[in-house]
Amino acid sequence: MRRRAALVVVVVGLIVGLAGVPAEAAASTNGKTAKVGLKRFNSCGQIVRFGEKHALDELDNESGTRGVLDQEQAPGGSVQPEAKQKQPQSGPQEVAQQPDGTPFSKTNNQEEGVDEPDLAKSDGRTIFTFAGGYLYAVDARAERPRVIGSVKVGDPREHELLLDGDRALVISHDPGAERTRLAEVDVSDPSRMRITRTLRSPGEYISARMTGHTARIVLSTPPRAEDFEREAAVKKSRLRDWVPYAAVADRETGERTKQRLVSCRAIRRPAQYSGLGMLTVLTVDMEQGLPLVDADAVFSEGGTVYASTKNLYVATERYDEEDGDAGVTTIHKLRASEPGETSYRASGDVLGSLLSQFSLSEHEGKLRAATTHYGERDQESYVTVLAEHARKLVRIGRAARLGEGHSIESVRFVGEAGFVTTFRRTDPLYTLDLSKPRRPTVLGELRIFGYSAYLHPLDDGLLLSVGLDATPDGSTLGTQLSLYDVSDLGSPRRLARHTLSRDTGSEVEFDHRAFLHWPPTGLAVLPVSDYGDNPSSSALGFEIGRSSGIRKVGTIFHRVAPAKTYPINRSLVVGDRLFTFSGQGFDSRDVETFGSSAFVPFAKPDPEDEGF
Repeated sequence: MRRRAALVVVVVGLIVGLAGVPAEAAASTNGKTAKVGLKRFNSCGQIVRFGEKHALDELDNESGTRGVLDQEQAPGGSVQPEAKQKQPQSGPQEVAQQPDGTPFSKTNNQEEGVDEPDLAKSDGRTIFTFAGGYLYAVDARAERPRVIGSVKVGDPREHELLLDGDRALVISHDPGAERTRLAEVDVSDPSRMRITRTLRSPGEYISARMTGHTARIVLSTPPRAEDFEREAAVKKSRLRDWVPYAAVADRETGERTKQRLVSCRAIRRPAQYSGLGMLTVLTVDMEQGLPLVDADAVFSEGGTVYASTKNLYVATERYDEEDGDAGVTTIHKLRASEPGETSYRASGDVLGSLLSQFSLSEHEGKLRAATTHYGERDQESYVTVLAEHARKLVRIGRAARLGEGHSIESVRFVGEAGFVTTFRRTDPLYTLDLSKPRRPTVLGELRIFGYSAYLHPLDDGLLLSVGLDATPDGSTLGTQLSLYDVSDLGSPRRLARHTLSRDTGSEVEFDHRAFLHWPPTGLAVLPVSDYGDNPSSSALGFEIGRSSGIRKVGTIFHRVAPAKTYPINRSLVVGDRLFTFSGQGFDSRDVETFGSSAFVPFAKPDPEDEGF
């Protein structure tokens, strides 16, 4: 089972083209020219009038959501010049250290210097994680690791956290309920954690990132009005029906306030109408905690979020109604280099749909985007390079015709190298040279059976993939790990592979944060579920290296009852211990030998612990 629904990010949003850009980024088709960029509202009243006008247009089925898109071939297609000896850089640094030299693992982030929220975080002394609506603190450095504290954060909501010093930011949301809650938690004493401030807002949580001490959270909020199917209801709408409000509570002072989530002057609209939902970026100074220090919004829907150390990108995609089933993705760039501030920079288009956040990558000021275009007869994939010019992200180069008839299954950009896998019956791994942004080129191609869902760069010119094995006719089998030598981008080759039984799958296929790589020992750990005749869940450890290939070193089960195992969702290393976490408890053991395991169930929390 390929679980495509979990792999593909479905987003709804903007449809605009490029105008007034360099020749290689021409943006007209069928004699039409589209508009790009965002415009600021001059007043709150203008926002209400904008919403009313377009809501009435939609009632009359006269909404102007159609756009044009560029289908021209750009310079720099997928030609194969003579192979160059190009050595890709390694991925993000995965090991952190306490002042006393104790090493510990970080979240498996996409980019170095950009932290992503997760189910579990460590500061090298304590591990914080969620289970049953509680945030738990685990003493990871004790002779016998144990739970030392907990605080109720709500149930049955989904939770993630960002950690900065003595402060944690817990992001809680109800999938499908379009409500998001932020809770500032004082973790200075892990045995007595307490919620100090909260912020509640309507809106679907999309994602978050933290650079330095600044966290940015992205929400998507529909209009508040419950009934816009009648003209009278639309004409009676007020500002609060279009602009979301937030409720902020300070538990230290008892003060409670309700205010607009974003000021009218900080809301923008696309030059071409793109829906009535609102995409909002909330900025939190983690050194001060809540409330927000900044907020920006765009009249748009949904999104895929990617961040570099300098910029935050939010991408939205929809199908063009006038041009058949041709899809286009619009990308908004916001500056995130200033602490406590987020500001709009530019917008632009790429042809096709993004797979996930890994489809985007910024390098030396240029943005690379890997997309699949689903045409009337077949699919085709591209890697497009965009540069900022006069408030626009303009296309300066594109590698085309990657995996004709295939769709992208995984992407990884590492410095000036790019890796893309596509799948139909076989899994071509394409290696790209991106050192010349105006002429991105495919240098190598390697075909194997199966497909890769996640690509992880290692040192020494190695690339590890996690995905599924497949038969020659494209029928997928069980989990498969492959190790590639990509030190020569012109001649990629597979050094080793390890396959599991037919009915297995891994959370890593759709959530990269479930993967752990520990460079000091070459250890890789991933959760695996077996859906066969004897269902079970476990975490598997592998030694990965050029000389060792892929060698299984151990299996970890979380058993509370003898006949039942529980899904393991995260793995971390602190010092010489490997920790694995599930919703029932945690296991700790020697990171090198996998010996002396000790499962610790989460104790029943104090029912008087306050929640929010």
